[in-house]
Amino acid sequence: MIRILLFFAICFLHSLIGHGQHRDEIYRIAGTKYSSAMKTYNVNILILNSDNSYDLMRQQYNSKREMKKNVLLDLSTEKGKWKKEQDTLYLKSSHNKATKFFVLNKKKIALVIEDVEISPAKWKKVNSK
Repeated sequence: MIRILLFFAICFLHSLIGHGQHRDEIYRIAGTKYSSAMKTYNVNILILNSDNSYDLMRQQYNSKREMKKNVLLDLSTEKGKWKKEQDTLYLKSSHNKATKFFVLNKKKIALVIEDVEISPAKWKKVNSK
């Protein structure tokens, strides 16, 4: 009986350790966007999966208050592959040209605009790994 319990305990611990090594990175940026038609509150979430695929979700709300109530105005998603070379993160989807991000530190990245300048808006890492 003790051997069976020990076996299940080892299996359980092994499954916990295996899930703990999953290394997805999640980045988020949020802010108000002004256009000639309307003012919106945008939340973008970038998930870098450990298999070098990524998911980018662009959520658009009428206001920050609507975001807190989870009332979406628009939602778009993008999937593709990512790669990292030194301090640059490249996102490549089948629909768009490659998007570049500059890695500022372990917790922040910034969008590279037209291969010339770095955006002042910083994407913050959400997960603590």
